[in-house]
Amino acid sequence: MKNLVCCISFLLVLTACSEKKQHFKIEGTVSNRMLNGKNIIFRKSVDGNALINDTLKIQKSAFAWKGSVKAPEVRNVLLPETGAESFLVVLEKGDITINIDGDTALVGGTPLNEILQARVTQNRQNMRQLMAIDNAYMAKADSMKVTPEEEAAYQAERTALIVQNTDNIIAFIKENIDNVVGKYFFMKHYLYFPRERKDQLKAIATDDLKALYGIE
Repeated sequence: MKNLVCCISFLLVLTACSEKKQHFKIEGTVSNRMLNGKNIIFRKSVDGNALINDTLKIQKSAFAWKGSVKAPEVRNVLLPETGAESFLVVLEKGDITINIDGDTALVGGTPLNEILQARVTQNRQNMRQLMAIDNAYMAKADSMKVTPEEEAAYQAERTALIVQNTDNIIAFIKENIDNVVGKYFFMKHYLYFPRERKDQLKAIATDDLKALYGIE
């Protein structure tokens, strides 16, 4: 978690070089009326450890925010009073939309948020596939009906899905390495990938990322 906070701080420093502010407007909707009156927090880090929260109040199943940033930056969005999972949004020039439907948030409206949402959607699809084969296996395992052949097939299918998702992540980072979203995912995964996958990321790292991680 500390490493990820440091990475987000690096992104904020990295994007601060632009003098012209980018004005954004966020319009959000929430399907769950029980969230009315609750806070929604847009969190960023400063100097790798201090957290600054921009807090909005959900009213009439909606929330809105107008602001500006020096350059696009990734924020972590939280609903702390609900226990719901956090999600990401990019603050950048333009009209940003956030639709929270149950446990799922859909972010869009601006170029980088569309890019971000495409990665999130792809990851959700992969996770659903992984959960489906895990559930099918566990159902058989609970009834003691798993043969050695079925066990091997399950492990092979599961490994293939994980490899596919990792390939997708690296392809996404490569395609977006010059924007704040690609850099965010580079930093999110670089420290935790196995060596051979980390080498693939090293090969596409930009000069600023090489300097951050001591990549030669």
